[in-house]
Amino acid sequence: MEARSEFPRLIRGLIKANNDQVMTLQMRAAEGVDAPGFDGISDALRGTPFVPQGLAVWELGVGADPGDKAQRDYRARADDPRGVATEDSTFVFVTPREWREKELWVQRKRAEGTWADV
Repeated sequence: MEARSEFPRLIRGLIKANNDQVMTLQMRAAEGVDAPGFDGISDALRGTPFVPQGLAVWELGVGADPGDKAQRDYRARADDPRGVATEDSTFVFVTPREWREKELWVQRKRAEGTWADV
């Protein structure tokens, strides 16, 4: 399995299985991973531990340095949110890699106040 192109398909399936109140879900897989824009967008009527309530933008990374990828994606989306109201939306970064500094990174990004949640 090509991780970069199939990982989004796995995440899309997990989102659907985890929250039956997702009203909108777009998550590009296969050749769609090279298209510009968010890797995924969801809008859920209620939140679950893995799917936030309301509008969420998703970025995915399978590379060896998830912290670097998360930072690049976060900065790119904060600089150009592509019409999404960041103050009303959640930024989600997903990786299958171990990322020991993720909680500190999340705390720092929440403190910036760019997104409603991270």
